[in-house]
Amino acid sequence: MPIALSSLGRQHIDAGQPGFYSDLIDAIERITALYDGFRLNTDGKIVCDHEAVTVPAKAPTCTQSGWTESAHCALCGDVLKPLTIIPATGHRFGEWQVSRPATCTEDGEYERVCHCGERETKPIPSRGGHVSSGEWETVREAAAGKEGLRAKKCVVCGFHVEEMILPALPSADWKPSQGLRYHDNADRETCEIVGLGSCRDAKLVIPAQIDGYTVTGIAKEAFKAREKLTDVIIPDTVRTVGDYAFSQCPDLTSVRIGDAVTEIGIYAFYHCHVLKSVRIGTSVTEIGTYAFYECKSLTDIVLPDSVKDIGNQAFGACENLTLAVIGESVKTVGTAAFRGCKSLLRVNLPSSVEAIGARAFSGGVSEFRVSEGNLRYSAVDGNLCSKDATVLIQYATGRKDASFTVPATVTAVEAEAFGDCKALTEITLPVSVLSVGKEAFKNCKNLTALSYQGSKKEWKKVALHSEWRGGAPILSVSCANGSVKLK
Repeated sequence: MPIALSSLGRQHIDAGQPGFYSDLIDAIERITALYDGFRLNTDGKIVCDHEAVTVPAKAPTCTQSGWTESAHCALCGDVLKPLTIIPATGHRFGEWQVSRPATCTEDGEYERVCHCGERETKPIPSRGGHVSSGEWETVREAAAGKEGLRAKKCVVCGFHVEEMILPALPSADWKPSQGLRYHDNADRETCEIVGLGSCRDAKLVIPAQIDGYTVTGIAKEAFKAREKLTDVIIPDTVRTVGDYAFSQCPDLTSVRIGDAVTEIGIYAFYHCHVLKSVRIGTSVTEIGTYAFYECKSLTDIVLPDSVKDIGNQAFGACENLTLAVIGESVKTVGTAAFRGCKSLLRVNLPSSVEAIGARAFSGGVSEFRVSEGNLRYSAVDGNLCSKDATVLIQYATGRKDASFTVPATVTAVEAEAFGDCKALTEITLPVSVLSVGKEAFKNCKNLTALSYQGSKKEWKKVALHSEWRGGAPILSVSCANGSVKLK
């Protein structure tokens, strides 16, 4: 009776309430229906004619348990078929796959997927930085009115580690200048330009032919110190640009040298202070002494692979030159060729270089890089050394460090190795150093301290050139066991 009442949502029947009898009858009917499924056995015990209720099986998932099929009696509640819990299977992931490749600078990602759709990831470490090929490649040729582009690419991903803009070529509608003065050559077929004549063009286009003569040269001093000359185009027929040909032109801003020119004479563009853009032709083999000296507005220069010799002071005092691409055939870099190029941060020397003059890059370069294929030179911590790193040829004088310790591999400090270094106040020489060349510390005006890691006795055995200090204010050498005063 209480069970039946409970099934009606009531815990008791209040006889004082209306409907008491109808509720009581309903409860009795429920109890009677319940016991219809029971019978007595021969021992007088109640036996249930079970009414089975089946609970379907449920398969487990990766994260939730399942169970087997079970059954119980709807009348008595007996378990007719027990239920067994089946534990969750856990994720079953497939193989790791690359979902996002790593780059030189950014991590990538591996991913694996379970059949249920759950995903797991783990990082693929980046390569830690780009790997430069060290070689300039032309990405886009300059054209009339359009800049070109050269780049050093990453050998792994192709990213442009360094870029250099190639100046746009002059507009194709420029017409050859008229009235230029010329002299015909002995062959009676060619001539060379010797001056402006009656021409007053600010944008000078040297013609390929004049009066039936093919123009093959520009004479010495042909346009020296000419005012109001802003641009020059030299055609592909011209083979030589003479000495002083365009020197001291105060308004000259751009020059395009044709692909037949083989030699740029000495002082050819000397003291062209506003010259900003220079395109050197692909046949030039020699750039003369002082050819572009003190071209203060020149910001970049590309020397084609045809160039073999860069003359003494060829680009000296180009104080705004930030980029110089040295072609793959250059054999000789002359004395002080890039001296005083204080904005030139990095120099890449190809495998072809065989000789570098004293102070070729002093006063500006912060880092030297040398092709591994070079048989003569190497770069040690960004400084220029011999191939076996035993000779310090030139310290990267553009650095701002106040102190420097010469590498322990070095046995000789070459002449003018530290020339024009203004930042250094202290240098330490290892005991391996056996000689110091002429004016090794030339113009090192702030260098007051020199240390030697060996003893005073060992210092006295070092071969010092009579002018090794080069005017640096060094008064003594600090050795491991005391100081040695200098005379």
